[in-house]
Amino acid sequence: MGNVEIDLYGGYRGGIGETGLTFDVGAIQYMYPGKQGAAVEADTTEIYGAMGWKWFTVKYSYYLSDEVFGFADADGSDYLAISASLPLGETGLTAGASWGTFSFDNNSAVDYDDWKISLAYDMGKLSSVTSGVTVGVAYTDTNADKAVWTDANGEYLGDATTTVWISKTAIIKPFKLDEVREALSAIGVTGLTVTEVKGFGRQKGHTELYRGAEYVVDFLPKVKIEVAIKAELLERVIEAIEKAANTGKIGDGKIFVTSLEQVVRIRTGESGPDAL
Repeated sequence: MGNVEIDLYGGYRGGIGETGLTFDVGAIQYMYPGKQGAAVEADTTEIYGAMGWKWFTVKYSYYLSDEVFGFADADGSDYLAISASLPLGETGLTAGASWGTFSFDNNSAVDYDDWKISLAYDMGKLSSVTSGVTVGVAYTDTNADKAVWTDANGEYLGDATTTVWISKTAIIKPFKLDEVREALSAIGVTGLTVTEVKGFGRQKGHTELYRGAEYVVDFLPKVKIEVAIKAELLERVIEAIEKAANTGKIGDGKIFVTSLEQVVRIRTGESGPDAL
């Protein structure tokens, strides 16, 4: 199997009237380019649908490809997940729980259930200095059969994990993207997601001239960078982004720190820090 994963996604999400219900439907193609030898190909095609209401979400995934994450003749496999994230009054605490079950068609020996419980705390409840910072802890486990979910290195992929997490989002000027990426790579951050967005803040947009008429462009182009990191890297990542994205002028952007409830590497089933 190649050591690169490419995910192609298409979908649609939205709300249903005034009911408070949300929906999310789509398809994902997981691709693993590179030499795969005689092993079963891992390329996988998934379609899914999810329904949410307030703190609860139910998601169902169905797999169309003949091979599903390296298991042959597995078209028709599915995964059902139920999750909840419930604020505990005005305490700043949020409790989370999830359960999922993966059924591999024609490969029942590798079926497994997974579950997680978590607790997060909004540090902004303590001081305005820590506003926007959330810390949390999660425990994840599975009932995956050790005999079939142990890799070539002897590591059991379904083992229980306890994770302390922090995730962060940075919104910066587009021309600073390469510098930020290089700065993050230098401290060991190997993965990030980049989205082109528009922002409106103290920079207040700018004026442009079109066919002799002047008009105001309120929203300016920005780049949003999202990275998932271990808690011990937080300060180094913030410092790296601040230095690389800083021009000393208004509009340099902001860094947001939020909690990351769960991380799962789909190809291997790894979760928590091992999946980052």
